[in-house]
Amino acid sequence: MPKPSDERALLQLLASNQSETGVFFAYWSEIRSQSHTAKFLESIEGAPDLSQQTQVLLKDFVEQGFVQDLANWATKEGRHYAVTFAGKQRLSEQNSKQSFSKTLWSRKGTVSIVIGAILGVYM
Repeated sequence: MPKPSDERALLQLLASNQSETGVFFAYWSEIRSQSHTAKFLESIEGAPDLSQQTQVLLKDFVEQGFVQDLANWATKEGRHYAVTFAGKQRLSEQNSKQSFSKTLWSRKGTVSIVIGAILGVYM
C-alpha cells in the first residue's frame, strides 16, 4: 500500500492514472477492522492509503483545483480522485523547478572550482 507523503508524489500518482474512475484511495485502517472477502481485498490491493495526511493534501488540492474528488465513485472503503489539467500543470512546473535546481547544483560545483582556481592565481 503506497503512502504518498508529499505534494509532488501525490500529484505524480494521480497524473500517472488515465482511468475515468481516477485513483482509488482506500481507508485501510477501516478495511482491516472489517471482514471482507479475499476477492475484494485482492481487487483493491496496492491502493494508496487514505490516511489523515493524504486526506489533508487531497482536500487542499481539491480546493486549489488541482484534483477532482470523484464523489460518485465513493464507497465506505475509500474514495476516488483524479488530477485536473491545472494539477498536471502544477506537476510540470514542480518537475521543471526540480530539474533546474539539479542542473544549477551540478554546475555550482564546477563554477566553485573555476572561481577557486581564478582566485588562487590572483592571490
